[in-house]
This record gives sequence, C-alpha cells and structure tokens, in this order.
Amino acid sequence: MIFKTSAFLLGGFSGGKTLRDMYSYLPRLRRWVGNSAMAFPRCDHGMAAVRDRLFCIGGRTLKGVEEWVHVSETEYYCPVSNQWTTLTLSPFSCCQFSIAAQGSMLCLAGGGSLRLIQKEDSVFLYDTEGQVWRKASPLPKALVDHASCMIRLSQVIAAGEMGRGPKCSPMGRRKASALSSFITKKHESHPASEKE
Repeated sequence: MIFKTSAFLLGGFSGGKTLRDMYSYLPRLRRWVGNSAMAFPRCDHGMAAVRDRLFCIGGRTLKGVEEWVHVSETEYYCPVSNQWTTLTLSPFSCCQFSIAAQGSMLCLAGGGSLRLIQKEDSVFLYDTEGQVWRKASPLPKALVDHASCMIRLSQVIAAGEMGRGPKCSPMGRRKASALSSFITKKHESHPASEKE
C-alpha cells in the first residue's frame, strides 16, 4: 500500500506461518525499513489509508498446524508514532475481499468465508471516526480475491443520472444524442434482431 511518501507491506504468509511483520519503503533512501509489527498475524487481509492512519481489517491466520481462522480484530497504524492500536471486534469475517476508502469511510465488499466455505456478496461500511460498522446492500454477485476502487462522479452527472436536479451539460447531451443515434442506426441495420 502506498501512503504519502512511503509504500507499506504488512502481514502475509511465509515459511508455513502467518506474519505480523511490517515494512516501509523510503524512496529518498531507496531502501526498506522495518516498522512496529501488527498485534495480530494475518494474511489475505485488507489495508486502506484514511487521513494519517493505515487500517488493517480481516484476513485469516493459521491456528495450530492446519486450521485457518478469521482475524476479527481491526487495527490501525500511525506512521508518526510507529504504533498500532487495536479496535473493537468487527462483524466482518472474510478474507480475500476488496476494500476502498472514501473520506473517513471504508467500504469492504465480497470475500471468502472460512466458516461457510463460500464466496460472499456482502458489503460493509466502516466509519473510522465513529468506529461504527454498518451493513449495506449486497453485491449483485458473490466475489472473492478481487479488487475495487472509488471514483468520484461530478454532482451534475450524478444528479442527472438519478433523475433529479440539473440535467447534464450541453456537451453531455450532445454525447448522449450521438450515442443514441449510433445505437438506433446499429439497430436498424440488423432488422433480424427484432424477430428474436
């Protein structure tokens, strides 16, 4: 994960065990340095940067020799103090999910459940300031080992798409009408499709 001027690596699995290790890459020095280790060893977890903190959520760890269990603890790292803080247990128990940050909110989607041995379609929102978890509408399809990101739509486009507020700009209307024209022409050039 890249955060401000450093890249961070944490946790993982190596040599038959789950790791707590954390390293950061310092571009000016062109080298990796060790940081304070996480409180809980984990792999297949999610990481996201919110303001001046790095959050680490979920994942799994090896219990004993052969049993994988979920890591329910959420923790965050403060680069300034080089310290980890453990938060309350989360209702989110998955690994190999996607995570994205928007402002102070984290969005976690999909993943694999070790308890149920299945892909999940659940979506959870975590307010990092209020430390509150909330379940959101599920994904249209269960996903595991995938990636996600946040994109910001302009208010004008978002309002137009929702059918309220101002319509798209004249430039947007021209693009839409050109697209509509293309779709109409394509449809007319394939009259056989109407019979199906």
